[in-house]
Amino acid sequence: MKGIAESLLSRIGIREFEYSAEKSLQEEKPSNFLDPSQSITVSSGMRQIGLIGRIAPALVKTYDLRSDVWIALFDYSALYEIKRKLVENPAPVRPLPKYPSVERDIAIMLAEAISARQVEETIRASAKQEILRSIRLFDHFQSKEMKLASERSIAFHLVFRSDDRTLEEHEVDELIILIIKRLEGELHARLRV
Repeated sequence: MKGIAESLLSRIGIREFEYSAEKSLQEEKPSNFLDPSQSITVSSGMRQIGLIGRIAPALVKTYDLRSDVWIALFDYSALYEIKRKLVENPAPVRPLPKYPSVERDIAIMLAEAISARQVEETIRASAKQEILRSIRLFDHFQSKEMKLASERSIAFHLVFRSDDRTLEEHEVDELIILIIKRLEGELHARLRV
């Protein structure tokens, strides 16, 4: 479902968005139609633009559905406004990078109460901003055992690149080690294997 949502947003030109486990858009609705443990919000900038999640078990039972139903809901007026701003103020064209990027994925286990945004901020604070080009949350998982332990697993895709030279593998590996140590120290996270 996330892939479909990403494809939709990309097709209308919205490339800057993020996922979070915060449910404020859902909490504004009087009906609780999504399973709170299996839903995320989609935001662009500081504005929530949608929800993705599994229909609540009570509704599945009420309507005698035979399998899980997943749904993505988007705020059309928010999407329209963001798209209008993009058309009115297009991003400046930048030359293609001269040097290649190095990509890494980090998957961690951490307390359920810690937001993906906190993790992202910790990662950004750990790495040099001129080298860490992007961070993207691409996985969020919580098994029944993790739920009982009030834990969850999240994974981020990191892109590193320098404007003045080709990064060497050992440089990126050292940054990843620093990031992991900081996540372990500040957020009590542990690397998922």
